[in-house]
Amino acid sequence: MNEQCRGIILKQADFKDNDYLLTILTDHFGMIKMIARGAKKATSKNSYACSALILSDISFDLKGKDTLNTLKSISVVKSYKHLKNDLIKIAIAGLMSDIIIELCRDTNGEEIRLFTYYSKCLEILDNDDNNLLVLNLFLTNSLKIMGIDPQVDSCCVCGSKKIKTISLEHGGFVCGKCVVDYKNYDIDLLKRFRLVNKATIDNYKTLITYGPYEFKITEILYDFLSTYGDINLKSWRFLKELMITT
Repeated sequence: MNEQCRGIILKQADFKDNDYLLTILTDHFGMIKMIARGAKKATSKNSYACSALILSDISFDLKGKDTLNTLKSISVVKSYKHLKNDLIKIAIAGLMSDIIIELCRDTNGEEIRLFTYYSKCLEILDNDDNNLLVLNLFLTNSLKIMGIDPQVDSCCVCGSKKIKTISLEHGGFVCGKCVVDYKNYDIDLLKRFRLVNKATIDNYKTLITYGPYEFKITEILYDFLSTYGDINLKSWRFLKELMITT
């Protein structure tokens, strides 16, 4: 059948001599894989539109979500040119793509919502510079989808409001009485950590005023994703190294 959708190219890989294998997050069919025949040729009109981190209108023959579908035509809707001129933004977008691929393997019924959320994140990354806030909000959304988001309303152990630290072991905020040895986070960091966990990307402009959002918050959120979601990505290690060296 001749299906139509809008999609974001999450990953592009070589497939045979002149073809690409595309992993695409779509607005109607969730995450699907497509063969773009002849797209590697210099003369192909589809070559650029098949690049990673491109929002495109797509026509294809749908065989099924768990099989390889054949791309018929593809046209660029948005290429996120500003994003692609910034290495940190590229690294963040690439990490988000990798997380989406992992989420779509294990999560049912959330793929369409992920498309909307990721589209908003890329749009903001392309037009603004609060990169870590965007990533933090994306991570908290991912944790919520998996049901492993941190408890940030009170102490995970006793319910006290006198929070002293964030405990990966206990699953979120913990007071000083319930842990003996703990990292003593600044109160402002704890407040910002709670904000990003209670908000969504739609609250982005409001949250800007409470920043800056340090990379430490991002590291803690990814630790939850890695520990409880069993997600360990090379793209995270690349971003972490990049943040240390810049």
